Amino acid sequence: AGATVTGNLAVTGTVDGVDIQTLNTTASAALPKAGGTITGNLVTQGILTLDGVTSNSASDLLKLKFDNSPADTGIIFTDLNSTVKNRISMDSANTNDLTISATSAMRFHTNSSGTANERMRITSAGMVQLGDDTTAAKLNVKAQNNDPAMYVKNGGNSIGILMQAGNNANNYLIKAIDENSAVEVFSVRKDTGAETSNKHNMFVSGRVGMGHASAITPIRGLDMRAEGGSLLLYGQVDTAGTGPKIEFKADSTGNDRRIKGAIQFVRDDPGTRGTGNIRFMNNGVNSDTNVS
Repeated sequence: AGATVTGNLAVTGTVDGVDIQTLNTTASAALPKAGGTITGNLVTQGILTLDGVTSNSASDLLKLKFDNSPADTGIIFTDLNSTVKNRISMDSANTNDLTISATSAMRFHTNSSGTANERMRITSAGMVQLGDDTTAAKLNVKAQNNDPAMYVKNGGNSIGILMQAGNNANNYLIKAIDENSAVEVFSVRKDTGAETSNKHNMFVSGRVGMGHASAITPIRGLDMRAEGGSLLLYGQVDTAGTGPKIEFKADSTGNDRRIKGAIQFVRDDPGTRGTGNIRFMNNGVNSDTNVS
């Protein structure tokens, strides 16, 4: 049986003995072409096609009109057992918001089949993954080939990227890991020392180049090139007998003992003018004693 309507269609039961709930929308059983209203349920066991090309008055091909009750009103996707798996609905608290819910993850593809070229995924744990689904981070971005993973360009006085560590002293602001060795190569993390409260340390596993006109490999552990002076040590203390210092240590212990040489500018006045003298210090004692 079929039902073809060229005008408006308002159905609460059946049309010509055909139950609208089991209507098979084939070519011989078409739904209204000029517009219609169905006040009951519509269950189609075929493909539902909304043709707006041949209609002179077509605007929105599919319009869902409902209030905000119940809260899960919208479009649902179920399995063969009618178990709801995914949902697109209007937010009941704010009807201007759209809610998209997935049982597991939401995946975004750029090809028509939706299987080969996944570009972004939002997991059930709230992880956003672009280009890689192996890292358990809130935001995981992996570039292809030699393209940058992230490019941030801001105008005016706005901040490019702002990262804030939590209350845990071991929290990282920035942490870079070598992909092959899984070794930390660069990090900025909260300093745990009492004298540097609310300060942060920076760690670099290799050489550091500063002031270079272009990106080149530094020739020393710290390679600084700048106009008008390469290095400024600024001791922000207005106390006599203090001042900035460069210390020298030559062993593999990895601690602050056995510092055998130093160059220090020592202040001789308690004021703000910072007058003083350069001191060269050396300690040849074969012990853990530091130079003084």
